[in-house]
Amino acid sequence: MRPCGRESYVSASAPADWLHRTSFVPALLPGEHVCSRPLIATPGTDPGQAPRSGIPVAITSKQSLPDDAFELALRERGYSAAAGVDEVGRGPLAGPVVAGAVILPVELPDDGLHLIRDSKQLTPDQREMAAAYIERHAVGYACGAADAAEIDRLGIVAATRNAMARAIDLLEPAADHLLIDALDLPGIPLPQMSMVRGDARCRSIAAASIIAKVTRDRLMATVWEARFPGYGFAAHKGYGTATHLRALRELGPIPGHRLTFAPVREAVARHGVPDGVPAGTG
Repeated sequence: MRPCGRESYVSASAPADWLHRTSFVPALLPGEHVCSRPLIATPGTDPGQAPRSGIPVAITSKQSLPDDAFELALRERGYSAAAGVDEVGRGPLAGPVVAGAVILPVELPDDGLHLIRDSKQLTPDQREMAAAYIERHAVGYACGAADAAEIDRLGIVAATRNAMARAIDLLEPAADHLLIDALDLPGIPLPQMSMVRGDARCRSIAAASIIAKVTRDRLMATVWEARFPGYGFAAHKGYGTATHLRALRELGPIPGHRLTFAPVREAVARHGVPDGVPAGTG
């Protein structure tokens, strides 16, 4: 089946060449937020409990590379479109949290299979190669995101769940089961299984981690670097490096900084709330 990916966020300021090379990459800037799925976690709501799959915990991989044992077990139970789901960007001081969702085929070529692993184990060049391999061969893949304002409003865990829900919502074909790294997704009416270190154990979760990582890194290195010069986003991707902290102290926060995160709160106390952000935020 031909792979298909869809964008959940599009920026008019993103270079056309960049968008062409990364058709599944959302170009999310502060305030850009387009999604057909309602939030799955908002203050004061009880989203309910998602159905569980009952896959035995004993089905796990002891190999150095994640394998497809979970996906094969689900196929034996009648699920044909299990999607791995993972996120990147929970820790940075700026930028969105981005989630990837990937449905892999039963058979994958050997030429890039060794690259499908926890994205943190790959170099940037290897991640780019892995993302291209996934784009060529996946049944479906998509990305969703939650921006800094949503993170500040809901908290990082709820915002991460929303980013995951958006990625799942955009998958074509639709998933019939979810394999999720660490989190569960109450409010998503699909059977699902969450697992600790899922990107090291489950191939489709590892693929989702790569798609999410490459998506976010490209975004921060291109669109954010061009829009907010002087902060070094191309190098640190919004994480709290010495360079980033120095820029925060000297230049102050921008829209897109996470105002509830401690180093940014300190910068707000010194410089004030960024232009375009409502007073009292953070």
